[in-house]
Amino acid sequence: MRKHWKIKFALQGVLSQIPGGNSINDSLQILFGDLKNFDDYLTRKIRDYKFFAGHLQSYFNKEDADINALEIGTGWMPLIPVLLSLSGVRSIHTYDKTSHLNGKLIRQAIPLLTNHLESLAEWTQVPIHKLQSKLDLLCETKTTSELFQAAGIHYHAPADAAQTGLPDHSIDFIFSNSVMEHIPHSSIDLIFQESQRILKSDGMAVHAVNCGDHYAYFDRGITQINYLQYSDSEWKRWTTDLLYQNRLRPRDFYQISEKNGLIITQEQRSARAGCQEAFEKLKIAQKFSDYPVEDLVCTSFNFVATPKT
Repeated sequence: MRKHWKIKFALQGVLSQIPGGNSINDSLQILFGDLKNFDDYLTRKIRDYKFFAGHLQSYFNKEDADINALEIGTGWMPLIPVLLSLSGVRSIHTYDKTSHLNGKLIRQAIPLLTNHLESLAEWTQVPIHKLQSKLDLLCETKTTSELFQAAGIHYHAPADAAQTGLPDHSIDFIFSNSVMEHIPHSSIDLIFQESQRILKSDGMAVHAVNCGDHYAYFDRGITQINYLQYSDSEWKRWTTDLLYQNRLRPRDFYQISEKNGLIITQEQRSARAGCQEAFEKLKIAQKFSDYPVEDLVCTSFNFVATPKT
């Protein structure tokens, strides 16, 4: 039986243990992974923004709008913070446990956004001339530091999103995109506790969670619920710092939110093709035995959480 995903685990396991392993892994991703086709990657990330923009649309056209946002998990380039800036968000703090920032990539992306302004205008209801004017300003910057200053982006890395140091009730909008699945359960507890502290009473936290087995992107011979067959002790053997997967299901995020003074008010979930059929054949680990089937086959869980009143 082929185990191609275990090859990926072994490689990343080695890289996670050697000096400079993070940088080598980032370079491999650029050469052979998601960033191999930069235009396609950029288009996918801009489409991701549509989900977040929809929840902020009512703010974008207010003359007195003074929106402060916070991103959890910057990654290689803070593209969604840039798009929020174009749309009128004044200040965006972005936090990352490890610095993966690639200034060359984000500066490469900025002029290409011209090709997407019509879509951005449709999603945000911001006039295209306003978007173009702000984009022109960003294009004139010469360095990543100048770009961030012009966009109102504050980059924090290495940093802990559970200890932001920001004032109480100072943030309107907290978000993450394909990040929550890579954070240990106990750390998400602390991050949500901090979110409750810094969110304004009418603020919101919006998270897009890719809760399928990420090894399935590398190995087409397994499905995105493959990892649910392992106990915690077994799964610990197959996860690394470079690709940590917590296997949390939608029910878990409801419980974490409730515990930390947040309430999930909206959700969207979906399951990749073949997951339902795979579930009927897969021996699920005991720890997942009392989860509803719709939670187990779910591979995408997007939700909005607001402070309890």
